[in-house]
Parts: sequence; structure tokens; C-alpha cells
Amino acid sequence: MNGRSHLKPLSRLASLLVALAAVLALFPVDTAAAYSAQQGQEPPEQNQVFCGQGLQDRCVPLKIIPQFLNKRQIQNKGFYLDLFGSGSLSFAREAHRKYASFQLDTDPSGQYSASRMTEADTSLPPEQRVKCWQPTAKRDVVIDFAVRFKQASTPPELTENLTLWNSPIGKGGEALPMTAIGVARNQMFPGYIAVVAQNLVMAPEPSGFLQVAPMPDWLDPTDWHQIRIRVSRQKVLIEAAQGKHAYTAVQQVALPQPLDEPLAFEFSLDNEVFPGVVVPITVPDTLDVAFLSIRHALPIGSDWPVFTGVPNGPYDKPLSMLARFVALLNRTHR
Repeated sequence: MNGRSHLKPLSRLASLLVALAAVLALFPVDTAAAYSAQQGQEPPEQNQVFCGQGLQDRCVPLKIIPQFLNKRQIQNKGFYLDLFGSGSLSFAREAHRKYASFQLDTDPSGQYSASRMTEADTSLPPEQRVKCWQPTAKRDVVIDFAVRFKQASTPPELTENLTLWNSPIGKGGEALPMTAIGVARNQMFPGYIAVVAQNLVMAPEPSGFLQVAPMPDWLDPTDWHQIRIRVSRQKVLIEAAQGKHAYTAVQQVALPQPLDEPLAFEFSLDNEVFPGVVVPITVPDTLDVAFLSIRHALPIGSDWPVFTGVPNGPYDKPLSMLARFVALLNRTHR
């Protein structure tokens, strides 16, 4: 399907694509390669891509960026910086914080745009990508970061992911079962959410494991806040904190299967609303990042916090919701 021919002007089908794609967009996509393969084109021109050297040696027990100073610093920690279209990256200082700003500006052209730092080199086949973080019986994976967004609500054309994932999309667009853990902003599940997916398959029928939960009502996305993600082989805990509010469990999930594959971490903003379909950007957004720590940590055993929330919150049966949208899309596009 050539998405561009359906997006000017946005039709009812395109609106459905936006909604459906927001579910798919909960998870990062290797868009530059996949989009180009689907369209029979060369990848979109990148403004800049900084690739770390010797990334195979970068799987260390601790990665920490206490302050964000420049692009080279991020590269030296084993991350790639992918900047496409209107995507850009700058650095600033505010009081005691030195932070990075991942930005997507308005762009009426509909070209693919992204601003991203990622551990996974998407120019390589999935099986060759460096993915450092795999929990074991003796070690959990714990991620802490401090972030804020420019926009209080997610702009309608953007997908914003702060996730640990298995980078399963091939250069030709083929998809393997997807595992993704973290927080995201999109249109399918309105607001700012925590997401846990394991072995999620999109086609021909959605299957696998998917749970989402909204952030606490007191959290202001435009102010600095902290996210903590703890992943064991059996469980996931996602917490948020801001100001006087201490870390609060947003989502606690027992995985249906032991997590036996390595994952990679990334911060990503782009304008893909469906794999291979990108739309004009009418509202810009910025993700500011002031701190990042990824580490192997001793497991907490039975000391996991007591989770009193409702799994998925108001999003009842998210996998069924995804299936309904896929069926509706198929009927509409016949």
C-alpha cells in the first residue's frame, strides 16, 4: 500500500490508519529501511547519523549519562543518533541540568522525520544488532531517566517512544515477534502510557501479549519527571515520580513467558503512523532528556511493590482493540 496517495487530503481511511498505527507505533520501527524497501526507494536522506565504534564491546553492566553534553558523549556510550527530515538534536542548560533536546519541527512535505538515540544499528540485520540488556536469574535490568515533553498532549502525527525493545524489524520491512517495555505517547491510547508487550505479532491476526496503563493524573508531561523500569525474567515494573510525588507503580506485569532475549534501549520521536506510512507534521514536539542510567541490578525477589492499580486501566483488552482496528482497516481498504 502506498500511504502517501491516501494522505493528501487525509481521508477516513487515513484517519483509521492514524488510530491503528498508534498501537503499532507503541513500538519503535526501523522505518528508514523498511519504508524504503516497501516503496522501492533509497532510504530518506539523513541529516546526521553518528555511529559508535566497536559497539560489540559496549555491553557493560552500567551505562550512565548524568548530564547530556554533546553528540560525541552519547556516541561514546554506545548509542546511534538517527536524525531524519525535520528531526534535530541540540543541547542546553537549565539551573543544574544539562540536557539533550530531541526535536521534530513542523514539516508539510510528508517526508519521514525522526530524532532518535538508539543502541540498535538498524542498518544491520536484526540478528546482528547489538542488544545489551537481558535479565537473568541473578540480575534484573533497571533503567532510570529524567525527561519532559514540550507538548502536554501528543501531537496527532507523532509517535514518541522511550522503550527497551528487541528491534525485530528487518531491513526489508519483515517483522519478527516484538517485545517492547517502556513508556510512550500516541493516539490509539490517549495520553501518556506505560506499555509491556511480549512476542507481539501484527499479522495476519494480532497475537501475543500486550498491556498498557495510563500515567498518574498528577504527572505533568511538560515538567521534569522520572521514569524507572525494572525488568526481570518473569516480571516488569514501571514507575513514575515527579516533584513531591515519590515513585509510584504505574504498571506491574507478570510476563507470560520468561524473558530470554536481549533488548536495546532508545528514545525516539517520528512521524510514522503506520509501517511505511508517514504524514505531514503540523504540531512540533521536543523530548528533553536530562539523565539516563541503564544497569544490571540484584533482583528484589519477593520485595516487588504491592501494585494496587488495574491492569490496562481504562484500556480494556488492548489486544482485542488492536484486532478490531485491523479488521476495520481491512474492510475499509477492500
